[in-house]
Amino acid sequence: MLSKHLSFERLSSPPNNASFDCGDADLNDFFYQDAFLSQEQLLTVTYLFHHIQNKDIVAYFSVLNDSIETNNKLNRKIPNEKRHRKIPAVKLGRLAINKKYHRAGFGSEILGFIKYLFVYKNKTGCRFLLADAYNRPGVLAFYKKNGFDFLTKTDEEKETRAMKFDLKPYELRMRELKIL
Repeated sequence: MLSKHLSFERLSSPPNNASFDCGDADLNDFFYQDAFLSQEQLLTVTYLFHHIQNKDIVAYFSVLNDSIETNNKLNRKIPNEKRHRKIPAVKLGRLAINKKYHRAGFGSEILGFIKYLFVYKNKTGCRFLLADAYNRPGVLAFYKKNGFDFLTKTDEEKETRAMKFDLKPYELRMRELKIL
């Protein structure tokens, strides 16, 4: 599922000597200052994508466990006997693409990889992929293009918007295509 141009690995040490710049100070700061410490405290796990040829860090993402409080709309998608007050989810805590690789299609490819990661031999039981997307038109359009919907309307004026991607229909599509 991953491009022949990228390799994938879990962050294994502080990225002190890495040359990564996504153009966003907050995302860069998390990568250099917080990603490894957060991982050591078992709060997040960060993964890196390297370019096969030049070894650049093309992107990183961090994930953590989360859940969604159920409401009638979300619960309708789940059989009655399996409904809970909270639905398991995984949160995409950070996703950043090196600015050298912006607009090269790697963002959508990596989101596809993350979706696949959580439905292929699902190891944790999570129904949704969540993201707190920056409330900027381009960022929101990117997530919408990749199948995410807004979780609520109450954050329309905030710095970030809660977004969700339902993994169940994605899993069914992957099974139909015989990818799973």
